[in-house]
Amino acid sequence: VLSDKGTSFVEELGKVYCGPCFDAAHGQICSKCNLGIETSAIETADGLFHPACFVCSTCNRQLASAGGNATYVEVNGALFCESHVPEGHIASSAVCAKCNRNILDEAAVVGTFTYHSTCLICARCAAPLVGKKFVFGRDGTSTICTDCQKAPS
Repeated sequence: VLSDKGTSFVEELGKVYCGPCFDAAHGQICSKCNLGIETSAIETADGLFHPACFVCSTCNRQLASAGGNATYVEVNGALFCESHVPEGHIASSAVCAKCNRNILDEAAVVGTFTYHSTCLICARCAAPLVGKKFVFGRDGTSTICTDCQKAPS
């Protein structure tokens, strides 16, 4: 880190950047405010957030606790605490085994795994598997339709 009259600069691969330009080119950017993340971040399926930016879209209450656990529901890209989930959406503690997002509508339950109906697909051909026979792959989590299971790998 270089410095000139109180302004910090960062050198990376022979190029010198001011803080905001370095963040834009190489750093982690908050999905809400689009500013660089210099210390801790909360990572979700929708991106990275400053802890102060990871808030309910209705009441602005922070969604992550001091221990790092977060209870929230995402609806069309907006985050909500359990008290402010929009009508017609159900606050669910079920999390999809494939995409790790909360399940707000129909779920497919297979053994101990719960999936969005759109996430329960064949790992090889992407065919929908809800209501169809399939097997788990050797890893124990991927799902394979019977047609792909019969085909040579």
